[in-house]
Amino acid sequence: MNTIFDTSGSTAGLETQNLSKDEFVASIIPKLQAILDRAFPNDPQKRKIRVYKDRINFAAPCCGDSGHDNHKKRGNIVLEGRFKNVYKCFNCGTSMMLPTFFKRYGQNLSLDEIDYITANRPDSSSFGGGYGIDSVSYLYDMDEVNKYAINRETFKARLGLVECDTVSFGHNYLVNRMQYDFKKFLYSVQANKLFILNLTPEGNILGIQVRRFDKSGPKYKTYGLQKIHEIIFRDGIVVPDDINTMSMLFNILLVDCTRVVTITEGPMDAFLLKNSIALCGAGKNIVLPFDQRYMFDSDKTGRQHTIEKLKDGYDVFLWDKYIKDASLPNRKKWDFNDVLLYARQFGLNLPSIEGYFSNDELDTIFI
Repeated sequence: MNTIFDTSGSTAGLETQNLSKDEFVASIIPKLQAILDRAFPNDPQKRKIRVYKDRINFAAPCCGDSGHDNHKKRGNIVLEGRFKNVYKCFNCGTSMMLPTFFKRYGQNLSLDEIDYITANRPDSSSFGGGYGIDSVSYLYDMDEVNKYAINRETFKARLGLVECDTVSFGHNYLVNRMQYDFKKFLYSVQANKLFILNLTPEGNILGIQVRRFDKSGPKYKTYGLQKIHEIIFRDGIVVPDDINTMSMLFNILLVDCTRVVTITEGPMDAFLLKNSIALCGAGKNIVLPFDQRYMFDSDKTGRQHTIEKLKDGYDVFLWDKYIKDASLPNRKKWDFNDVLLYARQFGLNLPSIEGYFSNDELDTIFI
């Protein structure tokens, strides 16, 4: 298995040296150069690296940068300030921790380099609003995000919604689905619709998914931040594309980006898993700024996209193996919420999901 640690030539028990910033930059430049040489083999200009006091600047390998101007360099390894030791692309908006960046492009960091990154993360107090340095929110300009996010109380009043922590049809539905984090939901008594909320760390609304209980339309419909402004508030606000895309990734600003993030299809699955986000559909192809693994639904579409992720080298959940070991019956579809409900109903002790992720293509038979 690939690792971000390069232990070649090292001896167990030896202490690593403390690199200065200049030494750290000198150490990672050859690895960055190898990434650019591979990404742009026929473009010498795009393979050039510029080193400044506060950043390392280069053509972005995540998106190829400009398609018509090979002098454009919008990929950055930030060396100082709020985004210290983070890779940010100012063309496509991709952001990720440096270990994730180097690992994604096939370069191992040494223990000294890892120690430098760990010792030089931004202090959490520099972010305001309670953003921890382990939160994905610190990879984004949260002041900008909160300019467009909707105050939860304003949204609730606008649509005449009620909270789900008191008895109502919405409350009963959530309890029956083992959903107890009621701040992530609102309910319309008049329309009999449940509003599932994608929240910022401050509790503002970034996006919504509406669950309807009648048969008059799709059971679930997801609305990004742009649609909320257009349809509900009609305020003429234009949300930047990167923020609008993020608004339909539920829990995206609430996960710990220093640990692997589990990715599901539906928000209700993500709400029941530690450190998880929901794509609201298995077919989305989005570059995410952290290590990730996938637990799509166990149905025809979910399996198809799971196999695609496995071929891309990601860890995926082996549903057939888990279903057998957990003594679950065969169904056309399972998701994690369904598994917990079945276990509660029949008193099953479920095995931990941790032993059921794999990136070995030979395990395709267990998907």
